[in-house]
Amino acid sequence: MAINKLEKRLIIFEKTLELISENGFHGTPVSKIADAANLSVGTIYRYFKNKDELIRELYNHIKQKKYQALMTNDTQEKPIRERFFNFWFNLTNYYLSNPKEFLFIEQYIYSPYSQNNDEKNIQLEKFFQYAQQQQVLKLIPIDVMISFIQGSISSLVKRHVSGIAHADSNAKQCAVNCCWDAIKL
Repeated sequence: MAINKLEKRLIIFEKTLELISENGFHGTPVSKIADAANLSVGTIYRYFKNKDELIRELYNHIKQKKYQALMTNDTQEKPIRERFFNFWFNLTNYYLSNPKEFLFIEQYIYSPYSQNNDEKNIQLEKFFQYAQQQQVLKLIPIDVMISFIQGSISSLVKRHVSGIAHADSNAKQCAVNCCWDAIKL
């Protein structure tokens, strides 16, 4: 049974993600990816100019999935607090359900790969601006607010993934409440 181009790309992404989560960027040569994907090195180079392009495209693929998860069940008709909690739980649950993707994103954004990458989420920024205009949230710079919130999520997920702590529903509820209390007026 032949696999189509999209399926091959997804297999390459899946195997790259697995190997990078185990070995890091530098410990994952294209030859290992090809072996894991049961493809030739030449096939991978048909889809990606080089390893750097593969890693950047994998990041964009994961970023799109993360964004879709983040925006699930969001409507502007909901109260600001409910929307915030929805965003927070969506992102946290996405990361907890996809620990390899979480670790890849963490590694990527703190690497030279992300130098030319715009990580801004315009819709989320507009939400925070609107919430500030409605005098629901403190007048904190949006980048600082997002960094604070992302940091709480990242830390909770890292502790869970490493086995230091368990991110059960109680832990998540405590964390989101702390975030909300820190940014609300």
